[in-house]
Amino acid sequence: MTSDAGTPISDLPIQVSAASGEIVSQDGAVAPGVWQLRFRAPESGERVDFLLQAGRRGSARLLLAPPPRPTLSVPAQPARAPAGQPLSLIVEGADPPPPERLGVVVGEGRVERVEALNGRLRVT
Repeated sequence: MTSDAGTPISDLPIQVSAASGEIVSQDGAVAPGVWQLRFRAPESGERVDFLLQAGRRGSARLLLAPPPRPTLSVPAQPARAPAGQPLSLIVEGADPPPPERLGVVVGEGRVERVEALNGRLRVT
């Protein structure tokens, strides 16, 4: 938080409250004008309205919104490839990105290619 002049408010503790969810801990100042807290978001995924108060110096509201829901999907069942063959998964969605923009992270092995396939993407 900063003052009206734009300088960090570092001489007062900041009190933070949340309309939903749970503030697990308020760790306090970690740098001038920067406070750290640990927060557990509500399971419902709703927006959370925070109120930050700096004594008589004023207050500020902060709205935390959940990230957008995924728009891509892959088959729910585990996939298996025949012995010696690479595994391929089909990625579907209303508006899939171009193959070069799809980020894929694998726990084992490597991604050989991502290709467009009839409005879907195939990851091999």
